[in-house]
Amino acid sequence: MLAARVVSGETKSSGSGKLYTIRGNTRFGGRDTADVLASFARSKLSPMFSTAIDTATGTDVIGQPVTFTSEIFGYAPLALQDVYEAIVSQGLPAGTALGLTAIMGGGLQTYESRAKKASPWQAAKRKTRSTR
Repeated sequence: MLAARVVSGETKSSGSGKLYTIRGNTRFGGRDTADVLASFARSKLSPMFSTAIDTATGTDVIGQPVTFTSEIFGYAPLALQDVYEAIVSQGLPAGTALGLTAIMGGGLQTYESRAKKASPWQAAKRKTRSTR
C-alpha cells in the first residue's frame, strides 16, 4: 500500500473514497509524501514507543484524542476488550453472554449504528431537513 501511494503520488480517503495527490500542490491541511511515510512508520512502532508518541502528540495514529483510559485499554487482552465493548453495546446480561463466547474463542464484533457515528454537521443537517 505504501509503495503504491508513493509511486502513484495519490492516496484515497477511506471516508469519501476520493483520490488526493500527495505530491506538488496538495490541498491545505492535506497530506504530502512525508506525512504518508511518517504515518506508515508510526503505525509500525512497538506498543511501548507507540504509547510514548501518542502521549506526546495527544492523538493516536489515526488522529483520535488520547486519554489515560484509552491507553490502558490498549494493553488489555483482546478478549477482555471484546467483553467490555459487548457490555457497553448490548447491556450487562446480553453483553456478558456474548463476551463469554469471545473468551471461549468465538468471534465477536461490535459496531456503532450510523446514527451514533454521524458527525455534528450531519446531525444538524438531518434536523433542519426534518423541520421543513
